[in-house]
Amino acid sequence: MRKEYGKVLRSVFAARMKTAAVDFPETKVKSMYFWPGDRAYCWKVDAQLHCWIVLSPSDRYEQFTVLVGWSTLGRYPELGMVPSPRAPTPDRSEFEEPEYLTRLAQLWTDEDAWWVVEPFAAPESMAALQASIEPIPAAEARARVTPVVENAIAKVTEVAIPYLRERAASVAGGP
Repeated sequence: MRKEYGKVLRSVFAARMKTAAVDFPETKVKSMYFWPGDRAYCWKVDAQLHCWIVLSPSDRYEQFTVLVGWSTLGRYPELGMVPSPRAPTPDRSEFEEPEYLTRLAQLWTDEDAWWVVEPFAAPESMAALQASIEPIPAAEARARVTPVVENAIAKVTEVAIPYLRERAASVAGGP
């Protein structure tokens, strides 16, 4: 993701998470399983169960995904493959996994859907290539990124948080 979009994305997403997902403060993660550039938000249900929402911008395209999951080991999920190879299921059998991360969109679709700020278009001329590397004004970046973040945050509140609350409730004595 271009730096102008990435800067706005991280800022707007963090601000919206503070109001839309108050139980999920931004959390610094020190783990070799956490990608540089990602931002993590953690709800510590108890000493062991930590529920996660992770903003993950693409390193190649003007898009991002949101990961949702947990660790029952009191840490960031340490998975060799992200998203987890086991897709979410209607019977929530994935709740048996000690650590799990799925793309938020997998909770309502079989498609690998990402939030797109600007669709990819291969430059067809030298002028187009030059234009593609010109800095984007901050106001323009904010105007393009903000509505896409709003859409993602709507899905976080409508889908991700209830899913993670369901996971927490599935634990004996959970909230």
